[in-house]
Amino acid sequence: MKKQILPVTAILLILFMLAAGCNKGGSPYYKSEITETVRFDGTVLQYLESQKGIYDSMVVVIKRFPHLEQLLSSPGSMTVFAIPNAAFQVAVTNFNREREKLDSAPLYFSPNDLSRPDSGMFHYLGLEKLIARYIFNRVYTYEELAVSTTGLRSPSILGYDMNLRAVQQNAVGAIKDGPKVIELSDMNNSIFNRFWKSALTSTIAAVQTSNALVHTLTQNHEFGFASFADKLLEPSWDRTGWTPIAWHSQYLGSWGGTVAHALDNDGDTRWHTLTSNPPPLPLYFTVDMKKTLLIGGVTIQCRKDGGHDGSPVDFTVEFAPEGANLADSSVWIRHRFDYSQTVDNASIKLPHKFFFTPKVEARYFRFIVNQVFSGRLYTDRPYSNLDEIWMLY
Repeated sequence: MKKQILPVTAILLILFMLAAGCNKGGSPYYKSEITETVRFDGTVLQYLESQKGIYDSMVVVIKRFPHLEQLLSSPGSMTVFAIPNAAFQVAVTNFNREREKLDSAPLYFSPNDLSRPDSGMFHYLGLEKLIARYIFNRVYTYEELAVSTTGLRSPSILGYDMNLRAVQQNAVGAIKDGPKVIELSDMNNSIFNRFWKSALTSTIAAVQTSNALVHTLTQNHEFGFASFADKLLEPSWDRTGWTPIAWHSQYLGSWGGTVAHALDNDGDTRWHTLTSNPPPLPLYFTVDMKKTLLIGGVTIQCRKDGGHDGSPVDFTVEFAPEGANLADSSVWIRHRFDYSQTVDNASIKLPHKFFFTPKVEARYFRFIVNQVFSGRLYTDRPYSNLDEIWMLY
């Protein structure tokens, strides 16, 4: 039987159809062809508003904050990562699943979504911190970011560090011959990228408005970089810039050891006091939060690696206002928490939350260890340590 040979034109057509099939919705390849920058005659906020059914949730959140609305409506040179509605829907769904476990009513971005009489709206401050991570006070193009293989560390508009990186992905049958996109990463207050959460743009083609360059994130991104539920279920203050100004002692090692290591969002590092001939309890450190905050509680994370000796189980948190003489004991407002009678080897490694009323306005806080854990409790244990400490709204 004589074999039939396909003509060259038919082969080319088949290859073209196979290549076209690589653009799959919901993946980073979706609509990732490179095109020229599109120009929009108006501000970035006007552009987002004009894209009905695409960025409605992002517009709703921005308009919660008059200063953000004004910023995105004013002359300037910004970069904005546009967040599709699907990204907010994923975040809300996951958040309300956690709320349901706590027998709490669902929360939403818009009053139009309230499904129960006891439904509510999201915490304004938590939303502002998250939406700000997608906005930068200068223009970033793919070409500029492509100069570095590790990306560019840059503060977003509220000073929170993000990382922007140009990425050329793999295509079928070729290495690094695929779509060119931008990777936006939440650095999670850590220099180690294993703790980062990342999102990709759907294309390097951007929209140039009168005041911003707009990059569009993929449909499968989750607003808040997969930390939305954690941050809004337990809203804590951003610790960027917080500076230790005094401490009992620090003991450097593979675990870090400085007070700053209790503020770095790295679960593998911690503050640790000296273990050789230190003075007795109590032990302490003091932190300058750089501005006055309204604080309603504290969360501490003791050691999670199984070495629980020295973990605080009875501690005091003291607060002082801006301009106070910190050497004057009368300026400090004190809250003491003792959970020594309820903790054991299993529960000591969990985060522990403590709330107080009324809330305290303070610029400085001092963490004082009164008693520590070591299989059983010691009031005179010679050292202490702490993985992380957060201040709650």
